[in-house]
Amino acid sequence: YWPGTSQSNNWSTIYASHFLSEASKAGYYVDRKFLEQIYDHLEDMAEGKPTKDLTDAHRIYAAYVLAQVGRLEQRVVTYLKHVDPAGLVPYSRYQLAGALAISGNTAEASRLVPIDVQPNVFEPETGGDFNSSVRTDAILLETMLAVDPTGPSTDIVAKSLMERASAGQWYSTQDNAFALMALGKYFKRKSQTGYSGSVRIEGEKTLTLDSTGFSLIRKDLGGKSVSLGVNTGDGTCFYYWQASGVPTGNSAPEFDHGMAVRREYLDEDARPVDLKNVKLGSRVVCVITAESTTKPLQNVVLNDLLPAGFEIENPRLKSSPRLSWIPEQGASIDYQDIRDDRLLIFTNLYPGNKVKFYYSLRAISAGVFKVPPVAAECMYNPLIGSSASSGTVLISR
Repeated sequence: YWPGTSQSNNWSTIYASHFLSEASKAGYYVDRKFLEQIYDHLEDMAEGKPTKDLTDAHRIYAAYVLAQVGRLEQRVVTYLKHVDPAGLVPYSRYQLAGALAISGNTAEASRLVPIDVQPNVFEPETGGDFNSSVRTDAILLETMLAVDPTGPSTDIVAKSLMERASAGQWYSTQDNAFALMALGKYFKRKSQTGYSGSVRIEGEKTLTLDSTGFSLIRKDLGGKSVSLGVNTGDGTCFYYWQASGVPTGNSAPEFDHGMAVRREYLDEDARPVDLKNVKLGSRVVCVITAESTTKPLQNVVLNDLLPAGFEIENPRLKSSPRLSWIPEQGASIDYQDIRDDRLLIFTNLYPGNKVKFYYSLRAISAGVFKVPPVAAECMYNPLIGSSASSGTVLISR
């Protein structure tokens, strides 16, 4: 699951296999021998052969992927028919329906797909199998396309996914991957009937567009109204726009949402550093403190951006005569990513358990530098996060 460790994650294994198979079917090159080895492993999982922490949800997902590539054995289909759907979370029940439908058991599959569809809304998991409402609805849409592609509910689920994308509610890589794949399959079934229309920019001539495609990249649209109209043809025009730029303000937002993270700089004697007078060449110990204020949180990333005048010297401090005040056994770290401009720490947080991380910096450039805030967020639920401890540092010769 993390580079350099032996821990595995069943859902992630099947997920990676799933999208490699989709890539291969879409025409991208994936080594065939490698794919066959993957499918052999998925067959073992689908059959329930001993695998650590294997659940029915994992067996069903593996069977779902195998069904799509024509590798689902009849004995696994028999197992699927005898699974009690009442004990499954919705996304697993939908994948069960998809596996049965693709393997020719449409009647059994139809009973597992809801008739009256209501978009799922619930808080994403921060670990486990990374469940979320967007991913659940994406799996539902893909299942519907396998069970009854002409059903009226497919339009409802697709519209809901697009609306949540527009509202910025695709929170994780899982959401993006499953939703984009499901919507891609949904649109592929839609009629390619043409259309034509226009784009009007305030104070300028009208531009024409049609179903062959249209794109416009401009740096001077700020403050102007832009309108789009489609007036001929039976096709549906889907569009998007994106604005980007560099903030002109100096302040960075600071907040605590479900967790709290703080940073302080200490000298070698554990005294607070005067950030208005840091000597060039001196060593500074950075201490990051983090805690959950609500519930246990998995897959938390602590993102400590460095002031430009500092560089990381030692990210793995141990007890020494000069730094004996640093605990020998620090907080548990799942993975650490050391970059030129930041240190990334991946860990889990728990309520009532404030953890500290220590590492060493060196002042390498004289001048006045912004201190970016230290930030933390759940990778699979970024609504839970914290940002704090920004400021300014003066490094003098």
